[in-house]
Amino acid sequence: LKFIEEFPDYCETLTDAPRVYKEESAFDILSSIIGRRIYLQWGEDRIYPNIYKIYIGKSTAFRKSTMQKVQKRFVEDIIGFNSLLANRFSYEGLIAFIEKQSHVISYFDEFANLYEILLKNYTLSPEAFLTEIFECPDMKREGALVSKNVILKNVFINIIGATTESWLLKNMNETSIRGGFLPRFLFVWAKKKECTMPMPSPPDTIQRGLLLGRLKEIMKLVGNGDSVPMVMSSEAKNVYIRFHDFIDQKYLSMDSLYSPFYSRALTYVLKYAMLIAIDYENTFTISESSMETAVIKIDRLLKGFQEFTNEEVSFNKYQATRKRVLEYIKNKGEVKRKDLLQGLKMTSKDLQTVLTTLMEEETVRMRTMKSGNNKTAHLY
Repeated sequence: LKFIEEFPDYCETLTDAPRVYKEESAFDILSSIIGRRIYLQWGEDRIYPNIYKIYIGKSTAFRKSTMQKVQKRFVEDIIGFNSLLANRFSYEGLIAFIEKQSHVISYFDEFANLYEILLKNYTLSPEAFLTEIFECPDMKREGALVSKNVILKNVFINIIGATTESWLLKNMNETSIRGGFLPRFLFVWAKKKECTMPMPSPPDTIQRGLLLGRLKEIMKLVGNGDSVPMVMSSEAKNVYIRFHDFIDQKYLSMDSLYSPFYSRALTYVLKYAMLIAIDYENTFTISESSMETAVIKIDRLLKGFQEFTNEEVSFNKYQATRKRVLEYIKNKGEVKRKDLLQGLKMTSKDLQTVLTTLMEEETVRMRTMKSGNNKTAHLY
């Protein structure tokens, strides 16, 4: 039994949340119970399989909080209640909790609650702290920042949040992205639900028992002693290198505002590959197959993130212009450049800037055709 594959099916009778929420929740649960028990050596650093993630959907009908409850119950059944951080905390409270319980799982069914906490701390910066602690380092906090000198060791933290599109669009701005906190998160955006469920069914206790049994097997495999190093096969390394080059050429070479999100995706591919190798193959070696599966999973989230930012986000003049151009081309299906200029009432320079970027991203394609008087027309 593979937990990552079977867990979403178990959830199908419990809730009509989008399928992608159920599939991604399996990774959150695995990450939360395994913690620092495995790692991948990366130069002088270690990559642990912790996850920062935001589930995004239009309304409560998308059952984001329902999926968090299902996650929490599985995590509690395996590792207990002690690791769960309350929805409300101060900066000092967070430090004290991590000092006492280094393995921390935090759920925010309203991501706004976390942001409210971050914004209320004007002199201390929990946002900067949570950005730094994403790497799970050993840390020291001096008395100038907290009431006493604190050394944090063996830290592992997961932050699983949920929010609506409207809240995120209101609060996701250039400052929040360049500050580095939001780009630590994987965005799981569901544009629509596959079905509607007026009444959920009771849980399948047999299937739930099998899933919990699989998690206990995984915990026995990874042990409870020193962290176990994972290694990549040469074939897995080649798969990762190809994905790295793809991300670098398609997203990072343009150095856009969203580059940090795509750069972080390379780290998440490694985290997912570790979890998949443990679950699918009961091994500490990441195979070619495990890495390929991780790439597919992360690439799907990146495509969702790109669609979300293309269709929804407009925090500056360029973003607003880009959105207008994309919507116009989508509505027309195919349109000449001169018609774009006339229909959008834009300058040729502004239009060309947007079209060049869209073509480099392969979001829009151009073809040429002969028009009257042997002139060439460009269609997008």
